[in-house]
Amino acid sequence: VKTIDGTCAGPDDLIARVVHGEVDVPWFLHVDNPRHRASFFDMDALEGGSLRVLPVKFVAMVPCSLVNDTNSTKLKAVVDFGHGLLYSREELLHCHFLHRIANDNGYLLVATNWRGMSELDLPVVLRTFIAQPNLFKAGRDNLIQGYADKAALQHFYRNGLLGMDFLTFEGKKQIVLESNEPKFIFYGISQGGILGSAYSSLMGPSQLIDRSILGSPGTPFALLMSRSDIFPFYRALLSLNLSHLRHVRIFITLIQMAYDSVESAGVLAPPLTEPFPRTLIQAGLGDSTVTTYGTEIMARAFNASIFPDNPRKVFGLAIEPGANSTWRGPLSALTEVVYVQENASIPISNNGAKHNHVHWCVRLDAALQRQLVSFVNGGNIIDPCLEDGCIRPNATCW
Repeated sequence: VKTIDGTCAGPDDLIARVVHGEVDVPWFLHVDNPRHRASFFDMDALEGGSLRVLPVKFVAMVPCSLVNDTNSTKLKAVVDFGHGLLYSREELLHCHFLHRIANDNGYLLVATNWRGMSELDLPVVLRTFIAQPNLFKAGRDNLIQGYADKAALQHFYRNGLLGMDFLTFEGKKQIVLESNEPKFIFYGISQGGILGSAYSSLMGPSQLIDRSILGSPGTPFALLMSRSDIFPFYRALLSLNLSHLRHVRIFITLIQMAYDSVESAGVLAPPLTEPFPRTLIQAGLGDSTVTTYGTEIMARAFNASIFPDNPRKVFGLAIEPGANSTWRGPLSALTEVVYVQENASIPISNNGAKHNHVHWCVRLDAALQRQLVSFVNGGNIIDPCLEDGCIRPNATCW
């Protein structure tokens, strides 16, 4: 374990301590090396039950408000952050908007890598696209191992994290709980929401996650990929390995058959009988990176509702009011913010849009942040569109 302490001296110095640690997790892959990313399931070990354990790294961040000597904020929630496409747990270190929310409300932040789709998996992703298409099965298997990593870590967060010595400050434990146990929340953005939707759904029966927040997510992979503004790069890579663009489409569709098992549309497909956590989905109409067509497919998989003031009706989703004094809001909900200028440029055909900033602005939107805080703090899903219909002229968030 390595700890790095902040000073909490200025208005922008919001983190009292960063902890880098490791937890042993069950290992399902045939190579006993966490750095080996082209590995497949060890079926003999799975069927025989002779699993091994290997270490997985995590990061935890303690906001200054939780350890203030004079008037500390009580701990309300432990928030597990899911990082974006081919990033790592280090993304949490740079999510300053989330540091501010955590400091204002009393959240302990944690994160680990999405094994199978982190920066360490980039070489395997490139090999799959330009030389060895069959490696997509290794990507799928590593994603499932990644879910196992996060499940084991989530068990640690819930049952051991708060008692660890590295959360002791100046000789005594200063983190005070608001209730007997804080809430345990998953919050994933972009790829974090795409993979997190399946992960949090799979975790439903365990009751290790109380609530799930998915920012700018979508499903399925085959739809998201070809409509994304980053697709031209991947299409160029595939064209080095395939003869025709029609082959690219066939290849993506074939991959989807494997990825159904690690996406929410597959995990939540009928006949579903297992519970999943209450889920809040937030998206921006006009997003050029993750199409909101995919977001709405995901919302239907969760049987989510929209609010009366949502910018548009969504096929297959019921309309329910937001939380009030007698009602905590829908079991699961989709909130969309429309960015008028960018939304007008999204093509109807199955092509990617010109890059814009909607994907980034959704997480920074003040109304959506208030909705997120209300959901984390009290389990209430409010309607953030009551005042302005969630209409933004354009995506200018900085």
